[in-house]
Amino acid sequence: MLDERRYDIDALRSIALFILIIYHLGQSFTSLAPYILFVQNKKVTDGIWPLLNVMNTWRIPLVFLIAGIALRLSFQKRTKLEILKERGKIIGLPWIFGTLIFASSSAFIAGKYFNFDMNFIESILLAFEYNGLHLWF
Repeated sequence: MLDERRYDIDALRSIALFILIIYHLGQSFTSLAPYILFVQNKKVTDGIWPLLNVMNTWRIPLVFLIAGIALRLSFQKRTKLEILKERGKIIGLPWIFGTLIFASSSAFIAGKYFNFDMNFIESILLAFEYNGLHLWF
């Protein structure tokens, strides 16, 4: 049983990712987009807020539920130390790399787009200050 693939968890993960993508795409159509460093659509449609609020209610709890299930299943196969070492390699190293390269580049580009006076080193510091921007999970 421990080596069998959990397709129900895969389905939940797919649903969560779909909700996450649609939610973030929808943010670009709202009046708050510039305040959260999103490129704003030329036509602002704040009428989509009820839909975004419904998605927002479910997206993060669903992601945390999936993470909890995955961690619980990991504890059935490994010790705490093995999980810590494995997660350090699987999550920690990509988080550091992603924050240095992708999150800081995103902050730098957004800063240029919104006319913020920020050099690339400052964008790296900003990315780490905000936990890798969207790489926190």
